[in-house]
Amino acid sequence: MHIFSGCMTLTLGQNYKSQEKEKKCYFVDAYYDEKISLTDVIKSFLCLIGSYNTLGKICMNKYNLKNLLKTAHFYSVYQKLFSDEVLTEAIFITQQSTDYKGFENQELIVQAEGLIKIYAKAAFVVTSRIHCALPCLAIETPVLYVEDKIQSSASSCRLDGLKQLFNILGCENNKLTPEFEHDINEKLFFDYIIKNKKSYLKYSEVLIIRCKDFLI
Repeated sequence: MHIFSGCMTLTLGQNYKSQEKEKKCYFVDAYYDEKISLTDVIKSFLCLIGSYNTLGKICMNKYNLKNLLKTAHFYSVYQKLFSDEVLTEAIFITQQSTDYKGFENQELIVQAEGLIKIYAKAAFVVTSRIHCALPCLAIETPVLYVEDKIQSSASSCRLDGLKQLFNILGCENNKLTPEFEHDINEKLFFDYIIKNKKSYLKYSEVLIIRCKDFLI
């Protein structure tokens, strides 16, 4: 018999929860299909022309034409659900960066702890990383999990039991669909209240008890 235990990151609220919340939204490897077709290129150019000042504020990497087009492509997907205020003030983070290559384990732990402390003060987080979304639940930071709806079964099967803990944004053919109670015509602003599900608590509480018992 297999027992679903959850994940140890669900216990991080014991040490990293913060009552202080900043007006900052973090997009952490938030999914969208980066493969750009000719149609996408045309749409991105039109978006770039129509929203150049906005895109300049949210350019995710080094400021050049290639990254502006990539940002335009991202913006064309996410602006349908998120306000320009959120997107222009958002901070973009990747948890799988070549910057970490060569780091020793202790250095990686320091980096991970730094990210947790950042997420703890966030207004909300948008991510496609399970090990960003789970800690956010634990530290009580509102989190939206963006799920690639056309990923392979080999990838999607690892989400069983975990994705049910999140508020899901389904992404298929670069169309975002909220799978939680939300008016699709209403954009998400900073003052929009996103309430995490509480179903994770039954796992985190058991894990905390087991950890404390083990340390006695």
